[in-house]
Amino acid sequence: MPRRRSLTPYVLLALVLSLALSFRTVGASQLTMANPPAAATVADLTSARPQDPITGAEAAELLVRAFRLSTIKPLILPDPVQKKFVYTDTLGVIDEGFAVPSATDIAHHGAVEFIEGLYKVRAIDQGDGRFRPDEPMAGATFVEALGRIVFGVDPGIDRNAQLKAAFAIDAADWSDRPISRMQAAELVEKIAGRGEFATVTVLVTADIHGHLEPYTPGTSKYAIG
Repeated sequence: MPRRRSLTPYVLLALVLSLALSFRTVGASQLTMANPPAAATVADLTSARPQDPITGAEAAELLVRAFRLSTIKPLILPDPVQKKFVYTDTLGVIDEGFAVPSATDIAHHGAVEFIEGLYKVRAIDQGDGRFRPDEPMAGATFVEALGRIVFGVDPGIDRNAQLKAAFAIDAADWSDRPISRMQAAELVEKIAGRGEFATVTVLVTADIHGHLEPYTPGTSKYAIG
């Protein structure tokens, strides 16, 4: 998507996830994770109500923490503004439409920054404009998000085949039925728990107006940045 950019030095940070997860039996099955940021989330999922369905908000936090995705703080405005996901004017600038929440029902939710993290990497679709953070997430939706996070969103990639070949995760095993907290944690473990798996973060460019220096675009009354 065309956008105004200011080149910055390439910064390459390889973050190897030492997420060796181990199973143990203490009443019910539990998972422990060596990576501190993910450990607390996984512990919450598996130590309390492991068989309960995982909610959208819980799934967002698990995925963002486990795969070290960026959390995104949206611009919360008093008046409704139509969310924009793509540029339609190549000469246009970023306005508040690009910075407001990606769903209409997450602005004041405690997990909004994790949910925005999923939207940022396009792990989930825009759908009908609602995320439903407190409703159970379907197994198929969770597995699709996993595939997009790990293998990207290029339509030419067969993510289901890649998941099955690399991590023995078969998308065909999951439907629109809710996935439990334990099942979600186990799927994450299959990927992030492998010693050879790593998350690599690359900073290539920065939109100086949109991210570093607040400015008020066009006729907007809201500062962006």
